[in-house]
Amino acid sequence: MSETKFTPGPWNVISMQGEEVLKYAITDRSGCVAWAVNRATVNTEANAHLIAATPNMFKTLDDVLSVRLDLDQDHLNRREEKMVCDAIQEIEAVLSKARGEHQQNPT
Repeated sequence: MSETKFTPGPWNVISMQGEEVLKYAITDRSGCVAWAVNRATVNTEANAHLIAATPNMFKTLDDVLSVRLDLDQDHLNRREEKMVCDAIQEIEAVLSKARGEHQQNPT
């Protein structure tokens, strides 16, 4: 696992609406880390908040993996064990992608 290279959180959302364009600055303590800009649509603000939550989500998923749930056969049936293993693989893939390690294959 490589170290993260993105701006650490927490990130916040600042609304900067214009007449026809919605703009939201995603900021940390030192300034703007990203923008969510769109024509006046409902999703722009929600997208900005999702982007701002990214560092917290990343840390939460990373913390879950660092604990590494002990899969006790006495407490989980095969289906539940598979679900937990699949979830761990998905978490690993998401974190890898967030660190820039995930390469998408062009289709």
